[in-house]
Amino acid sequence: MRFSILLFAAFFISSVSFAQSSGKIERERGFAVSSKGDTLFGDINYMKRSGYRQSMQVKIDEQTTKTCSPRNYVFVKAGEHIFETFLVPGGEDKQFFWRKTGGKVFFYEYQYEFYQANNMVTKSEFYIRKKGSDELIKIGPANFKKKLTEIISDDAKLLAKLEEKDTKFEDLEELLIAYNSN
Repeated sequence: MRFSILLFAAFFISSVSFAQSSGKIERERGFAVSSKGDTLFGDINYMKRSGYRQSMQVKIDEQTTKTCSPRNYVFVKAGEHIFETFLVPGGEDKQFFWRKTGGKVFFYEYQYEFYQANNMVTKSEFYIRKKGSDELIKIGPANFKKKLTEIISDDAKLLAKLEEKDTKFEDLEELLIAYNSN
């Protein structure tokens, strides 16, 4: 009896692990707002194996699925994840930007794909935007301290934290969350 319970537990754990590693992306409840102001509600498929999709599918009911591209949709909320449409700086295409945090300053991740040595690679770029402005400011490891100093100059405590030698680009989101909560 004890052996069969252990065998069942081992089978169950391995099948759960297989299901999680099979690459299936779960849909999340949410909505998409078109550039005309129309709203679709349903289950949104927005992720892929190595990032998010630049066109998302909204499953409205059992028989209806609508594809939302950044050309026609300006806002998508899938679960806790928010995507906004912007023109890619330096380009002519509208794309979805993943909003990581918002408030006085918004922090976005923009992902795109390209071929590198016959493999599809996903790359991320990061941007910030002040509330009330449409200008996206590209931010990266080389310039984040300078750019952020300009934006959070009214918060002496966070400026001191930013200027510490061990503050890294990976701390940016945490700093912006702290700034937005003040």
